[in-house]
Amino acid sequence: MPDRPEKMSKRLKILMPVGPKELASTDGRMLNMVGALAKAGHSVDLLSYEDDLVGKAREKLGNTEGARVLTHKSEDRFWSMMHRDNFARTFIKLYHDIEVPGTDFKFWKQVGFDDFLWNVNVNLFPRITEKYDLVLMPVPSTEESGSSKNDVFITNVVYYAKEHKVPIAGYQLFPVYDAPIVFWRLFDYLIARDDFEREYVGRCGFSPEKVFVVDDFIDAYAMGTVEDSYKNMLFGEHKFDFAPGRLVVTVVNNPRNRPQLNEIFETIGSAKFEKELIFCFVNFAVREYHENELFEVMLRPALEKSLKKFFVVQAGGIVKALMFSDVIISTTHIVPLEFAARYGKAGVVYNPLRESPPISRGVSFVQTRQELARILEDANERRSKAVTLSGAVERIMKHASQG
Repeated sequence: MPDRPEKMSKRLKILMPVGPKELASTDGRMLNMVGALAKAGHSVDLLSYEDDLVGKAREKLGNTEGARVLTHKSEDRFWSMMHRDNFARTFIKLYHDIEVPGTDFKFWKQVGFDDFLWNVNVNLFPRITEKYDLVLMPVPSTEESGSSKNDVFITNVVYYAKEHKVPIAGYQLFPVYDAPIVFWRLFDYLIARDDFEREYVGRCGFSPEKVFVVDDFIDAYAMGTVEDSYKNMLFGEHKFDFAPGRLVVTVVNNPRNRPQLNEIFETIGSAKFEKELIFCFVNFAVREYHENELFEVMLRPALEKSLKKFFVVQAGGIVKALMFSDVIISTTHIVPLEFAARYGKAGVVYNPLRESPPISRGVSFVQTRQELARILEDANERRSKAVTLSGAVERIMKHASQG
């Protein structure tokens, strides 16, 4: 898992329009998309017409460098009967040659005079005047449709992008089944959360080469509407401040197995790639000595010799450490290792004195430092191949520049 997005060669200016439905459906998690892009070095403007949303976004993002939260105020208009007639004429002029698929029935006859006056929205939004490199917005959903005001808001953004030839990338926030094909035609590119969504939109006629999958553990969760109480720890107040792009390894303490722990530290420290380490206490005691005392005297010197920087987590913090990690290592089998495997993490028991069981629930039992080193290398390779949100944006802009 890449802890953070890749740095890009060019600082992009990105417009992210957001309505209250999208924020509520993710319980605010989608705001972390703004922070991730800003941390990657981009200038991101989150745009909304909803005062409550703007307030929550500003509270969440705080003073995040590169992120702005802007209010797009609307103006209400009263439309007279003369206005209605002019709208109807314009509508017919634009859609006179479009028929309902499979029939010879004109589309404007079906839509244009269904109580046309009351289907004309009273909201107007000001023209967007700033220049942007990319518009990044959620793919609309028929099942989670927003208000008519939101429709006008999104239309205003799309019109700006089309008028100024700014690429529009839609990210699949809601279930892929909920988006009619016509919605996808609004976008130049799509950002999906897995290969299934990419295949689905491809079968519906959207060019697969313009669909980019974000499979980074943190960014993919920020883009989804399904809540996970454990993954929510990724966005809590007390987060680990890891350097971008480093393998994160959690080692669980066991004071009885200090030689094995020292070998684990040496193996991690000798790895040629960049890494971060979290050391977890388990509230263990050996005779009259608490693990904290044993750590300071017998483990910290070895740990500092192998790794110049590391994090120490007290008992009870192992699940949070697990959610941020790529690999979790213990000298004995513990339940969190199986829990880690369920979330796609590498759970490892390293102990040269213990034989591997015949089968296990996603946990690797290894007896040599060479085996442990291979597991770390494989995890680092998987992490390096994972695509973050900023990585997908980089690929989109590269494709756009070539097209």
